[in-house]
Amino acid sequence: GRDYLTEIVGGIKYYIHPNAFFQTNSYQANRLVQLAKKFSSGGEYLLDVYSGVGLFSYSLMDRYDKVVSIEVDEYSIYSAEVNKKWLKADKVSIIEARAEDWLPRISYKPDTVIVDPPRPGLSRIVKEELKRIKPSEILYFSCNPKSMARDIYILSDEFSIDGPILPIDMFPHTPHIEVFARLISR
Repeated sequence: GRDYLTEIVGGIKYYIHPNAFFQTNSYQANRLVQLAKKFSSGGEYLLDVYSGVGLFSYSLMDRYDKVVSIEVDEYSIYSAEVNKKWLKADKVSIIEARAEDWLPRISYKPDTVIVDPPRPGLSRIVKEELKRIKPSEILYFSCNPKSMARDIYILSDEFSIDGPILPIDMFPHTPHIEVFARLISR
């Protein structure tokens, strides 16, 4: 058999190494992509932090001139590179780095930043850097409503919530839920 998986989400076929991160519920992953498309404004720069195999980077690449995808996991990076070749996505740059190490180097203002952090949420450094680079909008996806609420509170001096915070039942029959919020620069 094959040594990789594939999933079709938002009409795009993704290569996924078995050890790479990918959303566990492909039906609801389509909903995540729909939300990202609905709420992203487009523009010159999209910065996709904790990008995994590139789900949001590739789903939104047609709305931006340049897409920068930041990921630390080697299997997710490998998958993102394969997807870049499959999709002929020359405008997507894949950066293998911790967000905390790479964000301080950014000297431009992204139009949109997408974050989909691990359960603990955004680190102190990532929150500080988001305030410094001050994108026009942040699309925040989280598998932990509590850490998301904390992060939004800390970001609230520079960003405000625009629209509802939306639940997505990524993990049926469990107490866990994915949530989405769009933040805009004040």
